[in-house]
Amino acid sequence: MKKQAIFFSLILLISIPSLAQNVDSLVSRFVASTGSELLYDGIKTFSLKQTSIDTKIPFESTLMVATNSKNVMRTKTILSRSFIYKLENDKAQLYIPTGGLNRSTTYQKQNLSDFEKGKLQMELNGGLWEFLDYQSKGYKAAFIGESTVLGKKISQASFKNSDATIVYFFNSTTGLPVKKEITYSNGEKIETDYADFALNSYGIKYPLQTTTKEGEKVTILKNTLEINKLNDTDFSIN
Repeated sequence: MKKQAIFFSLILLISIPSLAQNVDSLVSRFVASTGSELLYDGIKTFSLKQTSIDTKIPFESTLMVATNSKNVMRTKTILSRSFIYKLENDKAQLYIPTGGLNRSTTYQKQNLSDFEKGKLQMELNGGLWEFLDYQSKGYKAAFIGESTVLGKKISQASFKNSDATIVYFFNSTTGLPVKKEITYSNGEKIETDYADFALNSYGIKYPLQTTTKEGEKVTILKNTLEINKLNDTDFSIN
């Protein structure tokens, strides 16, 4: 009986590092496929502009992140009115535009809920991709397994913290992510499909198009990524 227990303990000890190694190999392949470790380590700021495609109401979102100063600002523009979500020095606020379109824009401020604040903190800590340096970001990783989708071999891995569980689906051949599923602690779920990876001016590949699904709402977005071009004044709100 004791020998059997030792045998199963050895299997458990062998399987745990092998799962971690599979996750790390997925991350390493992604880095090699899209750029280099040196390039990703050199990212200090980034802005991601997303514009809706084929929607009745035009929508635009811009996410700006500065890791050193710990600033995050997401602007959502609908019908020429911009709503700003900002995290600075652990203070999270929503800036609501007031006045007519023909006047200079002024904002009414209100504090964000702990949940919305947590989402901004995830965007700050997660960076471009949550799985890069996932351990230092506080994520626990697990290799889920492999499957075949539309004739392509897909590898799945999850990254979990107290705020959310994120599952990435990687193309096992190219190393590129094809899908992301994020489930927040309150049950909210968002799915994102990635397409058309291309090099940006900084030298890393990023998807030019994403398709997001929140409940029944599906949005196709065109992406523009700029790296290390922001300064402190870009986070100022007049």
